[in-house]
Amino acid sequence: MIANLCAFGLQGIAWGSVPDWIAGIGTAGALWFAFAGWRIARQELHEAAKDRREAAYRERRAHAQQFTCWAGGGSSSGSGDQMTYGVTVYALNNSQHTFLNVEITATARGLGGWREHSSVTWPRLTPNPNAVEEHRHVEVVHQDTGERPLVLPSWSTEAVFTDRDGIRWHYKNGELDELGEANA
Repeated sequence: MIANLCAFGLQGIAWGSVPDWIAGIGTAGALWFAFAGWRIARQELHEAAKDRREAAYRERRAHAQQFTCWAGGGSSSGSGDQMTYGVTVYALNNSQHTFLNVEITATARGLGGWREHSSVTWPRLTPNPNAVEEHRHVEVVHQDTGERPLVLPSWSTEAVFTDRDGIRWHYKNGELDELGEANA
């Protein structure tokens, strides 16, 4: 019975002519080429968008890399069992655009491993292509260790600031990290 069904099924199918087969193969090939072309175009669009995003990031980063800060000088004074250590914090904007909400934290590290922090802010750090920095004095207070001669602490700085595109950046030891968009 199965042999009869197979024989009947094969006899009932119209296989078409050779020109019909050639046309069908041509149609399938055209569909395949159209699909392949669509995939290539889609991939090229995706890569172009990725290239635009990377170029925009490089441009934002190039602006932010024009910022630098450091601490220099140093002073100390004592009062009772407290020592006050001071330093001048410098900020420099070599870009063509203003940085906003610049917050610099100066960290003093003294003998024995102690650390104290002090911060200073600039609401606006304007461009200065002549490399003249802006500066402010900061101080930290620490217990007097009684050691003499007095050794001034070493100072390090780190900063966060907003660039012209509203992106918040973190600067520390010459390294720059994007924090994301600043909240308005």
